[in-house]
Amino acid sequence: MPHALAAADACLAILQPLPLYSTVYPNKVFDYMAAGRPVLLAIDGVIHQVVEGAQADPALCRQLGLNARRFVEARSLPGTRSAQGPRAAGRAVR
Repeated sequence: MPHALAAADACLAILQPLPLYSTVYPNKVFDYMAAGRPVLLAIDGVIHQVVEGAQADPALCRQLGLNARRFVEARSLPGTRSAQGPRAAGRAVR
């Protein structure tokens, strides 16, 4: 696992948006942070507070989010972004 994390530009942590998951601390997020990798977090709740508490550079976080959005948009299947609508687009960058 250390080799995979070291090779990653960023690491994604995503869970279904269920109330149950708002109280969990996924181990993968701590693995990513311990490896010093940027974390793309698509989980609301207590783990969000942990990641924000890491005091990362806000400008760097914003740029990473914008880059991730461009990457996904460039590779999305035609019509998928419009099918998901503004709700999905609004969650891509905070």
